[in-house]
Amino acid sequence: MKNVELRMLAYLVSEEPEKYKDGGEGVTLALSGLIVSGLIIPKSAYLEQNQNRTLKYLHDLAEKAKGENGVEEDPEEKHDLEKYTRLYLKNARYFVGDRSFPTNGENYAIIDIDSVNAYNMGALWIAAENK
Repeated sequence: MKNVELRMLAYLVSEEPEKYKDGGEGVTLALSGLIVSGLIIPKSAYLEQNQNRTLKYLHDLAEKAKGENGVEEDPEEKHDLEKYTRLYLKNARYFVGDRSFPTNGENYAIIDIDSVNAYNMGALWIAAENK
């Protein structure tokens, strides 16, 4: 299993969504030559953002279909780290060369944990702003 620590963070945030809804740990990720940095939030907080209305609608449809088909989540599966395949970021910034975008405002991103080549704790943009 790749990036176990990131999966553990995803699990932790999903277990305490209220605590992390405004952003938990800052993280900087390397993804195929692109650097992405932001604050980890729970999926529920990600889906509540205006820019993610369509994803929320699709998520709700999928959940409704599960219920109608009698699919129940296995409580043991909740602790299976392989289940956690995505990180949801708030205030996500993308870094290319010496530039970052967006430069202001809230931006949200979904990161596929398996696509992360390297990472460190701490949001790069926070460090840059504190200089």
